[in-house]
Amino acid sequence: MSEEATIVQKDSRELSDTQISQYKDLELAANKEYIKDLKVLIDSSFEKQLGHFEDEELGVIAGYKYMFKYIFMNEEKWTDLQIQLGDRYFNSLNTEQTALQLSLNHAQKVKDLRIKYKGIKASTAPKMQVLNLPNSNVYLGSLINHSRNNVAIEIGTTIPDYLLGLLLIWIVVNIIGYAITGPVGCGISIVSFVIMVVVSVCLTHYNDNSLLESLR
Repeated sequence: MSEEATIVQKDSRELSDTQISQYKDLELAANKEYIKDLKVLIDSSFEKQLGHFEDEELGVIAGYKYMFKYIFMNEEKWTDLQIQLGDRYFNSLNTEQTALQLSLNHAQKVKDLRIKYKGIKASTAPKMQVLNLPNSNVYLGSLINHSRNNVAIEIGTTIPDYLLGLLLIWIVVNIIGYAITGPVGCGISIVSFVIMVVVSVCLTHYNDNSLLESLR
């Protein structure tokens, strides 16, 4: 869309040259603002889609869902799932609807200007702009690797959790000189478990970010 103001003719009985000039400046400013808003919308649309996907499908809890799917789903179902997720989160529908609303708002703004500046005879009227945006065509093929990595993270942190507990018990036994029982032994197990949970969450977060970067 051009940033140029609409060519207008004045009705000498109603509008002065100053008013015509003011009108042109205001419509030009409205056009520039509209184009700027459209550009921001298009430039940010993919990151918004990615953010929605992250909120709904990633994280520790959602990760377990896809770990079970990875374990029990066959390859054909995984392929269908990845296509469905790509269509659900990375389509252009929301962006097109927002662009349409921007166009309607712009047309109304210009209409209001022409009502305010009575006597404007515009050579053209603002038309509703419909953007036919292609889908991002994002195929979530990397989701299966992401889920495989999460399975590896869970297995890889469970075994060290057990070994860390044994190591802490061995260290304490050698310090105080006798076997650990009761609350002290339970406390050591809790400490080792908490450490491994923190490690697991950090690795899962890193795995999620790797998936997002691959989609970008």
